[in-house]
Amino acid sequence: MKQFDSSDFKKSWSTYIILGLALGAMLFFGICNPQSFVQQLDNVAGSVDGESITQADFSRAYNAESERSRQRSGSTGGVAAQVLDQLLSYRMLYIEARQLGIVVTDEEIVSYLAEVGAFRDKDKGGKFSEEVFHNFLRGNRYSEATFMDEMRRNLTVEKLRELIVGASYVSTTNVNYDYQLSESKLSVEYIKLDPDKIPLQVTDAEVQTFVAAQDSAAKIKDYYDSHHEYHVPVKVHARHILVSFKDARNAAGEAMKRSKDEAKKRAESLIAQVKAPGADFVVIAKKETDEPTGKTSGGDLGFFAADTMVKEFADAAFALSPGQISSTPVETPFGFHIIQNVEKKAAVDVSLEQAKTAIARTLIHQNKVQTIAKDSSAKIIAGLKAKQPVDTLLKSIGAEWKTTDEFPLNTNFIAGIGNNAKLIEAVLKLREVGQVVDEAVEVQKNLFILRLHSRKIVDPILDAKKRKDRTLNLTTRLGYTFLQKFEQDSREKFEKRKAIYRNPQYLALDSQKEG
Repeated sequence: MKQFDSSDFKKSWSTYIILGLALGAMLFFGICNPQSFVQQLDNVAGSVDGESITQADFSRAYNAESERSRQRSGSTGGVAAQVLDQLLSYRMLYIEARQLGIVVTDEEIVSYLAEVGAFRDKDKGGKFSEEVFHNFLRGNRYSEATFMDEMRRNLTVEKLRELIVGASYVSTTNVNYDYQLSESKLSVEYIKLDPDKIPLQVTDAEVQTFVAAQDSAAKIKDYYDSHHEYHVPVKVHARHILVSFKDARNAAGEAMKRSKDEAKKRAESLIAQVKAPGADFVVIAKKETDEPTGKTSGGDLGFFAADTMVKEFADAAFALSPGQISSTPVETPFGFHIIQNVEKKAAVDVSLEQAKTAIARTLIHQNKVQTIAKDSSAKIIAGLKAKQPVDTLLKSIGAEWKTTDEFPLNTNFIAGIGNNAKLIEAVLKLREVGQVVDEAVEVQKNLFILRLHSRKIVDPILDAKKRKDRTLNLTTRLGYTFLQKFEQDSREKFEKRKAIYRNPQYLALDSQKEG
């Protein structure tokens, strides 16, 4: 195989992120954030047919997805399992592609990178920059060989996907039917019965009776063991400013020009700035930190437990009082940090005996309101079918009618109702305006009563242009359906052969973060 030489790049390059491939997670955000402890785990996160997903592969995807999740919802729960599953899926497709004879050459990789325009230095006229490229490799824990290997896998999978998606075909009848499904509209009225919102008091006598029952001890303990809120370590909400240097872990950009002594002096200067009267830590962090995510978050790390950070950082952050800023730079493998303790949450450690009564009350409430919800839904539906008023019953359980906007017959999501397949199927079975479902549809713990509000069916009449456009659209959608089926079949094949390994240490990251 041709040895990769970065001088092969002929065109301009624009960004550190290699666009549009794999998980979109090639940028590593691991500069001393709550996910950096991934680096302490085994070197293999998982494997497919003996091909390993390395710790570095996982770290890049995990930290990038954690940051995206934090920005979307403020939470990073469930990310580890999701990321590992995506990496394994991609590796499965790569193995399938090779078996089908799909290959990607070094020349194709170089050509692709030139087309997307990566690694150029705008200060040098947009030409390819060895410094930018090698900073990227170093900051993302790549060697040139491992970078090329990842690009080869990604482009090979893209070739396979294009092959599958491009092989689809639809007939005129299919196009007409799809048009009718997408252009016909309906809307429904619905009542959503949420058991938790049903007004109900549980008496002390009921709690005592429940606790005394022979089978209650096991139910109470199961609830206690499955809820993490009874055992939560001390957590700190902190912000920080990172000053990196050329020998620090994940150093990049301007930090590569800075010696360790220069970094320390800069950190000391920044401490004076953030401690000055009227100084805004967030504003200064956004401007001065060397951590990529800190430039948008103001160095905010949210709440974290001590064991989710490198020790030097955690020791310093937990030693500070809320509102206090570290008086000297805190050194870690990532560089020097100025740390601000924003808030501290005390540990929670509630024994089973202490929690027993409250858990019993919760379990009784859950059982009773679920029974009330099911009984009430049956009475409401019976009343509606008999043309009898149900307003009084609705008021007693805190429920009311709501009406959806119009949606197409081929929808997979209804605003206000959701995307549950069983629920959508029940809606589409309603044919006449005013028709009510025969029984409430249960989605998780909620019960839905549905009544058809409007229904408008169109004739499948298309002119030549509309038919052409819809044929292309439907062909593409059908192609992606084939791709999903191929991926599903591939996964089932590897699972059946027990050729997929998931390292429990990595999956456990989710439960550690929940705690």
